Amino acid sequence: MCIWLTLSDITKTASGQVNMFMHRHGYWFLIVLLSACSLPDSPTSSYQIANHSLLTADFSPNGQVYFIGAVTDGGSLWETKAQARLYDWNHKKDDFSAIQAIGFSADNQYAATASGQSMALWKVKDGSPVRYWQAPTRITSLGISHDASYALLGQETNEAILFNLQQGGIVGSLKHDDSVSSIAIDKGANKAITGTRGGEVQIWSLETGKSIHRWMQTGSISVTEFSGTGNLALVAADQGVVNIWNVDTAESLHQLYAKSPGLTTAAFSRDERWLLVGTARAIIELWDLQKGEKLRSWQLPEADPWHKPAVLALAFSESPIQYLAIASDGVSYILE
Repeated sequence: MCIWLTLSDITKTASGQVNMFMHRHGYWFLIVLLSACSLPDSPTSSYQIANHSLLTADFSPNGQVYFIGAVTDGGSLWETKAQARLYDWNHKKDDFSAIQAIGFSADNQYAATASGQSMALWKVKDGSPVRYWQAPTRITSLGISHDASYALLGQETNEAILFNLQQGGIVGSLKHDDSVSSIAIDKGANKAITGTRGGEVQIWSLETGKSIHRWMQTGSISVTEFSGTGNLALVAADQGVVNIWNVDTAESLHQLYAKSPGLTTAAFSRDERWLLVGTARAIIELWDLQKGEKLRSWQLPEADPWHKPAVLALAFSESPIQYLAIASDGVSYILE
């Protein structure tokens, strides 16, 4: 919030009226002074975890580990507290994979990665691969269920497919009129949210494969995210509105932005009271979801004004006053 002050604000007449102008040498001057605005905070600490840019990144739901997919160094799993690399995760032996999508199971036991049409399921505890599969077409986005039984895969062919991760094979397909740009699956694999490049948003029942709610937004849908219980969802459109929705009723509870500031990622707190959002312009914000108000903001450092890192992943740490972030320039951050 900005507070605008003028010299005349502090120069008052005996009657208490504010002098909006000053007369000097026969001319009238409008005196405008400085604006006092609250500036974003800086991160508490940072760690360089990759030498080059990242394609994707994500934290486990408990925030204890995170995955990064680097442009030149492939995929790897890291421990958050120690900021230490645990395992290399690539889809081909002795080769770096370009991992463009990652999803953790809600029980923190598994993670799935996608590179092109290939997909792999991994055990988080020991880093071992469980299975590898090939999707029908390139995977654009993915999410997996609580126990890694199912994965929802965004495809280039105007559909999202529900895939059985334990037995292999496609369970069903959710058809769209345009390319699927963002997907989210709740932890029980009961519902899904899909968004398209044309601005169509749908909430689906994965038990029946039918659309429950549908609406249109202006701009390509860039971010969809369920809360932990699946009761709330964030939907963001490029250059369009960003809302928090009641999943059951498709009622908009809060409009965070009338025009998206370039949202790239979001994370709900476990109690659904708080929300972290990150942008393509290196800004992170903390929102109070009970009041629909922004509480805090942080500005990540940049190499130069022309290269602002995008925020790729966010998480609430086990400490109530710490937040976690990963940026596209290969740096992880702790915010307080």
